[in-house]
Amino acid sequence: MKLNKSTILLMLAALTVGVLLGSLFFGGKDDEHQHAENEASEESTVWTCSMHPQIRQEKPGKCPICGMELIPLSDSKGKLVSNEALQMSESAAALADVQTIVVGEGAAASKNLQLSGKIEADERNISQVSAQFKGRIEKLYVNFTGEKVKRGQVLATIYSPELITAQQELLEAAKYKDSSPAIYQAVRNKLKNLQVADAEINKIESTGEVSIAVPVRSSYAGVVRELHVSAGDNVNKGESLFGIVDLSKLWVVLDAYEKDLNHISEGDLVTFTVPSLPGQNFKAKVTFIDPFIDPSNRVAGIRAEVINDKGKLKPEMFVRAAIKNDNQSNGGEVITVPQSAVLWTGKRSLVYVKLDNYDQPTFEYREVILGAEKGDHYVIESGLKAGERVVVNGTFSIDAAAQLAGKPSMMNPKEASKQMDISNDAKSALKPVINKYLLLKDALVSDNFNEGKSQASELLAGLKAVNMEVFTGDAHMLWMKQAKPLKEAAALIADSKDIGAARASFISLSEKMIALIQGMNPSASTLYVQHCPMADNNKGADWLSSEKEVKNPYFGASMLTCGEVTKVIE
Repeated sequence: MKLNKSTILLMLAALTVGVLLGSLFFGGKDDEHQHAENEASEESTVWTCSMHPQIRQEKPGKCPICGMELIPLSDSKGKLVSNEALQMSESAAALADVQTIVVGEGAAASKNLQLSGKIEADERNISQVSAQFKGRIEKLYVNFTGEKVKRGQVLATIYSPELITAQQELLEAAKYKDSSPAIYQAVRNKLKNLQVADAEINKIESTGEVSIAVPVRSSYAGVVRELHVSAGDNVNKGESLFGIVDLSKLWVVLDAYEKDLNHISEGDLVTFTVPSLPGQNFKAKVTFIDPFIDPSNRVAGIRAEVINDKGKLKPEMFVRAAIKNDNQSNGGEVITVPQSAVLWTGKRSLVYVKLDNYDQPTFEYREVILGAEKGDHYVIESGLKAGERVVVNGTFSIDAAAQLAGKPSMMNPKEASKQMDISNDAKSALKPVINKYLLLKDALVSDNFNEGKSQASELLAGLKAVNMEVFTGDAHMLWMKQAKPLKEAAALIADSKDIGAARASFISLSEKMIALIQGMNPSASTLYVQHCPMADNNKGADWLSSEKEVKNPYFGASMLTCGEVTKVIE
């Protein structure tokens, strides 16, 4: 069928109208619905601070406390992976500047220990040449310090009446040596005791002449370190004439801080340099570690011996040394992590391990046992395996996100407290203690210092009134452990001079009270463990509350809602 031009135009217009109507009734509704969902999603997003999770805002911006960029709450909570693991979005991990390393790889485990010190003379090679008889220095053959001398070299000559008499006795005894050999030998020994050499004695005997000035010879080779006499000086028997030191072997004496001593052992190789000899490296071996710590600077002396056959090294030269200890206590691979990777609470040490095979960055809380320090690293005794990837930057942000998500964290450890079964008498005994504690907390929340002191006094009286016999088994041991510090903290608050001191003591009181309540759970009502990260000079502190709503006893009205619930004791 042949279509004319007007018919074709009519069909195209009808098709266009149909597409527009379909878009209006179907596609338009989908776009509108999608747009509404996007708006609702944007409006429902809550923004929070990774370091101060109590902050909640409907729009992005900066934290009013620390100034950090806020992150979406959904991102900070992460996606549930396991009871311990935390999954974050790529954007949240980027904002936290999370950086990781693989432990057990690289040179961290074999990092050299850097020390400083100086060269000293070997004390065992320092000798004194002394006068063996009374006399007068006739002549000095060595007359300045630093001069090199050989063993047997003549250092000086001495005129001594005592020695002249002994020589004359030798000449007389020599006439009768066949008939009186004992007397002859005694006279020779007398001269030997005066340090006269056999050659000198034989010369006196063969020539029959007495030497007016007897030579003083060095019994050691080395360098003159001290010169105590001059020509013409009178000397007494035993008086020191010369100090001689052998510099062919020297000591390298280094200062090691207390924390570094665990990495140094006798026999370790020391590589050192001397600023005055640039480009030259020297080697020595550790032969002695001072058993005492210097209380003034908390260092101990480390001594290594170096051969100075070329004479380049001199006493008092400063050195910079590196010690490498290849000894390993367990015979296996030493695992170390940078100190920035470790969160330390005083009782527990933990790291965050990045898990593989997840689409989003996923981190697992891991408690570790620390060994000794190696430079800026910690040795990990247990808790990590070689090849695992550990967070070394952004650790605090991850831990804050874990707290927000209710995951195990630095302030909320993995282990759950085991509650003990206690008698009704024990519960009744603790009820007034709990009530007075809560009233004290409320007084601090209200900035009411006098009421706080009053409630602390009543709490102290309540603690003293508790009969320890109502507790049995583990409960008895827990009460005995916590009762004394509870009383001490309550007494400090009752005697405090201002509310700041009272709040400082309330930290310890709350710590002990939480441990007691978590162990026994004597309360008939629900209690909440709440935490403020800014309390105690930003170290963070906890307290107990009977209400879920946060009311901060450490800041009162100045920062009333700073904090969050970290644990619920049903």
